[in-house]
Amino acid sequence: MEQTQELQLLDKSMMAPKLDESIKHEPEMWYKVVHNAGADNVAESPLQSEDELNMSHDESPKAVSRSQVPQRATIPKPKPNQPTKLNLSETLETLDALEKDYYDLQKAYDDTRQDLQSSSRENRDQSLELRDLKRRVAKLQEQNSQLREQNGLLRETYQAHQARGEKLSKSERNKYSERCEMLENHIAHLQHERHKRETHMEFLTEQTREANDGKERLEAEARKLQRQMRDLSANLTECRDDLLRLQPTSQVSDNEISEQFSNLDQQIAGWVDDRTEDTTVLEENIGSIKTVDDLPELLRMFATADHLRLAKKYPDSQPLLLRHFIHCYLQTFILSSEVYLFGLDTRNIALLQGMEEGMKQLEPRRDEKTLRNWRSETLRGLLKMENFLEEQNRQAKVTSQKLSSALSALVSESAHDNSSLEELHRQVIQPSIQLATKLRLSTTDYRLVFHPFTRDPSKATIAYHYEIQNSSMMDILTHKIIRPDSMLKTAEDGRIGEEMLVVSPALVRDQKEGNGKVMVCKPTVLVKLDEPMGKRSRGIRALGAWTPSWFGGDDGVE
Repeated sequence: MEQTQELQLLDKSMMAPKLDESIKHEPEMWYKVVHNAGADNVAESPLQSEDELNMSHDESPKAVSRSQVPQRATIPKPKPNQPTKLNLSETLETLDALEKDYYDLQKAYDDTRQDLQSSSRENRDQSLELRDLKRRVAKLQEQNSQLREQNGLLRETYQAHQARGEKLSKSERNKYSERCEMLENHIAHLQHERHKRETHMEFLTEQTREANDGKERLEAEARKLQRQMRDLSANLTECRDDLLRLQPTSQVSDNEISEQFSNLDQQIAGWVDDRTEDTTVLEENIGSIKTVDDLPELLRMFATADHLRLAKKYPDSQPLLLRHFIHCYLQTFILSSEVYLFGLDTRNIALLQGMEEGMKQLEPRRDEKTLRNWRSETLRGLLKMENFLEEQNRQAKVTSQKLSSALSALVSESAHDNSSLEELHRQVIQPSIQLATKLRLSTTDYRLVFHPFTRDPSKATIAYHYEIQNSSMMDILTHKIIRPDSMLKTAEDGRIGEEMLVVSPALVRDQKEGNGKVMVCKPTVLVKLDEPMGKRSRGIRALGAWTPSWFGGDDGVE
């Protein structure tokens, strides 16, 4: 039994020199891959199995080839701003091209980031694999140190055995040879495994180095793409600003202006009708007024002696006179083109007008269209301010109070209550301010005139037949609308009567470059005819349209 133990120790001592030679070839320092992502991204991986250690060189992860790196996007260098002025189509084409380049750069940048993240993950996996290999090599070194200790014990045993001079039997020598052969095979297997792992570590080290180089290239490309994206974003913003400057200001149509003004006229007429239901009160109030000076101060601005004579001679025209006064008041204080914007104080108006005058002195010279566009955009921005809207509403209520107080001398006493004031504010003042705001925001000039625009205001107030189509004439006796086909007595010069009162003004639009005026809304004029309108025969019209059956023919016979 003691001899068997001595033989085992002797076998190990015989293998010690071979193990010492294998240890000499063992590298003292391992290549360490430094991962740029930091130590926090490196996680502890479980120990690999023996089958994973036997992994051949062909089973290793594929290296990151250079072909996987995305090609650099060809980005046109942004050209400096040219002094030439672009039209709208060229600006749109430039904007589309810049947007396409911007989206291409964004896609290339996203692809580069994805490749960079993929390379970082592969680099981290390779670093973890290298760490596991280093642990296994350390374990092999520990096993080698144990084998060296056993080899020393075998040598001591072998030397003690030789000192006693004992000889081994044939079976013991055969057993000793088998054990030596087994140890040699095990050592050869360990050396082969070590060589395979060293080769795999060199391959992983080279692959990691290439991955790090590719990562640096991708980061440099990403930084370059970011700079190009910033430049293109600035150019895109500039093109959008140019496009906004080239776009025409939103223009209100004549139909919309006409409809809004007609609704205002109808609301004024409705308010007057409600306040003059009791006509006796209105007649008594007007009858007590001897001269214009007896009227309230506000109405004296618009009333004349002819108005008083008209109201007293034709009592039915008194509500129309009230409508005339209201229109005059609105045209003077709200709808006039002299009012820059209702609710804006004189200091700010002077500031804005001074800016417009200063823009006319700039080089290149700003034309009238540019100034109108600037004024429209400025007022649109002003209407977004809550402080201005509050001030505008406050002044609107003050205006309603002034007009209501002035009209109270003529209308019934019910106008003194709060409901009448609220109705005046809601039906007349607020729609007038809305219409005035829309007129000021428009880049086209609209004006209110109290005479037909085809007539000279300095001439005598004579109504002619050819003016019927340009104004809405009303007979003072019957209050019927006079039409071009009405039965009228016309003089040789076309006179049909005398103009007595302009109930509501005309709304006209000035054409560009002084090419005349366009009628948007006709004025309502009260006319005293030289001869009363005749009655038209309605016998034939009552029968309907003419058909051959009247003469005994069949329908549809030609």
